[in-house]
Amino acid sequence: MSIASAVPEHRRRATGVSLVEFLIAMSVLAIVVLAGVPSLRDFFDRNRLVGAAEAVSTQARLARAEALRQGSPVTLTLLPGKSWCAGHRTEKLTAGPGSAPEPCDCRRLDALDPDACTVESDGDRLLRTTTQAAFPDVSMGESVPALVRFNGVRGTASPSAAIALSTARGAALRVDVLPGGNVRLCAPGSPFRGYPAC
Repeated sequence: MSIASAVPEHRRRATGVSLVEFLIAMSVLAIVVLAGVPSLRDFFDRNRLVGAAEAVSTQARLARAEALRQGSPVTLTLLPGKSWCAGHRTEKLTAGPGSAPEPCDCRRLDALDPDACTVESDGDRLLRTTTQAAFPDVSMGESVPALVRFNGVRGTASPSAAIALSTARGAALRVDVLPGGNVRLCAPGSPFRGYPAC
């Protein structure tokens, strides 16, 4: 009796995966991955939108807090569009009677630049800017006012603002700067998890 005949037939068969089985498994895996890509894209879009909305609302809250801390007006500058930015600084007035507040340039990212959005703190100039570069594919609505002025005594805002932020896929959040100076984050239109409807 030979050794080959002593091993049962089912044990002599080669173990492993055939090419056909491998191709079927790869096809199923590809279908599962492709089905999940839009959901994953939506997840990242929503996270960028939430980050942008939180950053802009923080910028507005910091501007109000700075106005109350210094006891002098602080202006929040908003440049809407696809390459948006927001920043604030202690108000500088243009010379002359009935002068208007001079906006800072939130696109300038050097704290030593006199036009940059900065505040003084213990002798240091601190940059106070949020830019679209940190939140790709998030845009700011065009109907946003260029300046919001926070009163240094009461913390009120003039004018009030509704700062709409959205993604190309249609997700949207809004930062409201209310006349009393309070800032709220809400979801216009469709529900957005974790945020109240506007």
